[in-house]
Amino acid sequence: MFIRTILGILTAASLTIAPQGFSIPGVLVAVAEAPGMEDIPEFLDPFVGYPTLKRICSCESNLRQYASDGKTALRGMVNSYDIGICQINETYHQGDVEKLGVDIHTKEGNIAFAKNLYDRKGAAPWIWSKPCWSREDTPVQ
Repeated sequence: MFIRTILGILTAASLTIAPQGFSIPGVLVAVAEAPGMEDIPEFLDPFVGYPTLKRICSCESNLRQYASDGKTALRGMVNSYDIGICQINETYHQGDVEKLGVDIHTKEGNIAFAKNLYDRKGAAPWIWSKPCWSREDTPVQ
């Protein structure tokens, strides 16, 4: 019950894990070193229940939502219409993104749409990166 309550508070507070630390709107949280995705407790990992999707997104973006400025959504190197941590193609999927009501330019929205897409179509939308994510030795960043 305690963990569920904490998780609810963190979710409601829009916990963000960034390279410089944790950010909760209105609350200053100091940390010595921010965790990478591999250091996030399982109950905070947005890919829980989606290990293949996490491997896919690791190959697609090294699990990064934002470009080097930390503000602009990461764009694909091959196709600049691919956006964010899961490299969702904003042109091809625009109708479904609007129906789902998410913003793929945010980490939460990008992952939410990717989970929905994965539930509907499996790994097929990320077929071009399959040589990377299908290998058992591919590290998850």
